[in-house]
Amino acid sequence: MNVALMRVARVGFRSAAFLASTVASVYFLNRARARAPDRLQTELKDVHLKRYVSRVMRVLGIQTRYQPALPAPKSKRGRLVVANHQSAVDIGILLGYFGGACLSRGDLAQWPLMGWAARSVDTIFVDRDDVHSGASAIRAIRRRLREGGTVVAFPEGKTSLGDEVLPFQPGVFAAARGIDCEIMPVGIAYKEHNAYVDKTFLEHLSSVAADPEAAVSAAVGTPLEVAGRSTELAEHAQTCVQKLVKRARDSFAEGHGL
Repeated sequence: MNVALMRVARVGFRSAAFLASTVASVYFLNRARARAPDRLQTELKDVHLKRYVSRVMRVLGIQTRYQPALPAPKSKRGRLVVANHQSAVDIGILLGYFGGACLSRGDLAQWPLMGWAARSVDTIFVDRDDVHSGASAIRAIRRRLREGGTVVAFPEGKTSLGDEVLPFQPGVFAAARGIDCEIMPVGIAYKEHNAYVDKTFLEHLSSVAADPEAAVSAAVGTPLEVAGRSTELAEHAQTCVQKLVKRARDSFAEGHGL
């Protein structure tokens, strides 16, 4: 089989396996949650999420390394995880590590299949051009943090190319003010850049699935306290994430099995 045919076959098999895994995982998660008491809902969802992410990474041939190694630090406080954003894979990387709920673009809720999946795992949707949507998202973030939950956000507000971290928007940091929570910065780097920029989701999925083997490194930083103005906190977090991206990038040169 020539290279072109192998690529087509790889994309077809992996894409189909990804979609089938997503359908099966969401179906069984919804069944399990329907029978579980309220106090176990979040824990049950996180267990299913971690299993799903692990399965999808294998299906797509993505090797992931976290620094430090699992497990993530334990904390009863709310946690706002903030990271740079290059790929749709970033979402799985962070939810698979930390659990919790992700802040996502509002139109995702209406996507076929992936919208259903996102709604099933308690995604917080926000339309950045709609003031009312933004206010609703902030209320949802504050509620989850007050309850000791985890929220994953990408404060750049969009995906970007390469390792340069774009300025962080202050909205999610404003949502954390006045709440007993911590901000966890994370830097993500891919061995080969395959950014989700100027592509549809299916085009991005196909390009990810086409790689024989992909590798990603996520560097987890020291928790930041919620202090000072939102704009200052956003700038400080962006600086921390930029340093962590460099640490994640350096891990490829150092080896570490990737």
